[in-house]
Amino acid sequence: MDRKLKITHASISDIGFRRAMNQDTCVVRICENEKTWQDYGHLAMVADGMGGHAVGEIASQIASEVMPVKFFAARAGDPKVAMKSAIEQANTSIYRQSLENPAYARMGTTCTALTLTPVGAIIGHVGDSRAYRIRKDQIDQLTFDHSLHWELIRRGRLDPGQTLLEETQHVITRCLGPHEVVEVDIEGPHLIRPGDTFLLCSDGLTAHVEDAEIGMIGRILPPETAVRLLVNLTNLRGGSDNVTVVIVQVANSRSNKSTQPVDVDTFDDIEVIRESKWKMWITPTAVSIAGLSMVATGILSFTDHIQEALGTGLLSIAVLVFLLYLSWQKHRRLVQDLAAETRTELNSPYRTASAVFNKNLFAYIVALEEELEQSASEEAWTFDEALHAESKRAYEAAVGKNELATAFGYIADALDVLMRGVQEYRQKLKDETKHRGTDLD
Repeated sequence: MDRKLKITHASISDIGFRRAMNQDTCVVRICENEKTWQDYGHLAMVADGMGGHAVGEIASQIASEVMPVKFFAARAGDPKVAMKSAIEQANTSIYRQSLENPAYARMGTTCTALTLTPVGAIIGHVGDSRAYRIRKDQIDQLTFDHSLHWELIRRGRLDPGQTLLEETQHVITRCLGPHEVVEVDIEGPHLIRPGDTFLLCSDGLTAHVEDAEIGMIGRILPPETAVRLLVNLTNLRGGSDNVTVVIVQVANSRSNKSTQPVDVDTFDDIEVIRESKWKMWITPTAVSIAGLSMVATGILSFTDHIQEALGTGLLSIAVLVFLLYLSWQKHRRLVQDLAAETRTELNSPYRTASAVFNKNLFAYIVALEEELEQSASEEAWTFDEALHAESKRAYEAAVGKNELATAFGYIADALDVLMRGVQEYRQKLKDETKHRGTDLD
């Protein structure tokens, strides 16, 4: 029987609004059979290249090609060892390429890779791209930024609330490529629970979108809708860098399907179910024991066996107390197991934020969509008006039913239709500018 972890995933890598080329890359490799799943697990990766004259693009591309191949080619065993070795080999490939061509000197790339295995989630990390986990109403950053900012905080030279000058905020202290040897952080294994959502991203996202916003969007929306909204939100706030987002969502074990948009007032019922099962077991047991003891005591009393009746009664009470004690111990263990399932295993998150439904963010996205629609009308953008109208009607119907989580997904779809129009409009302006420049020559 196939027991692979069932997941849904989506990814986008976008050039942004201010860069001439996209130096980000991403990879998702889903195991095709159970043996590969047992030995290695599903793999996702984000790389953010750096260096002028397109060498950053080359570095990230090498990382995205070499790392997955080396990972799945490693001898079956500890996936942590395979992860570390694969990233180190990617570093070696980039470094050697830079030595062979002077134009590639000191090119580099970040690398954040995630594998979901039978023993848990394992992360290999170099640079300031990030890995997050969204669980219930919380988002945890599972990687440490190898940046000047974070290093100063770790050494106590900068308070977490302080910011550096803009020129130094994104200076990274570690990446693949510039040096022959690189130090790779390995995080985990982290316990994987049904409904968990893992998100990898380049710093193009986190430069413009807050953790709590990422958490809400990743929790409420299906992966395909969530990655599009996160990229659109980044670009609407300036799009100062390339932006790449990969979302991998673990199926809900009850349905074996991906987690769909959730109601904003839902709550987890695992503890309620367990408590109910405990009560269902102990109540009939206690009643049965008490009833039998009463019957036995009554019979013995009726036959004038007073001492025997007293002994039987005391014995019955002792048995009942013993069963109650065993049941209480079982219940206590269940509660402890539940607590263990809800905490981060082995490694604490580096940062934590809320992922609850935020009506202010919801209203903000609605306002953005309305502003874009007005701009499209005033500036005569072309976009898929029929698809946009369909999304808006579905949004309004969901709002009318007070299904806010569902409505959030539909307004994200409507915004995406308009953003495609924005991209086409921007490209049109670029082409016209280029054509005018050619005419002037």
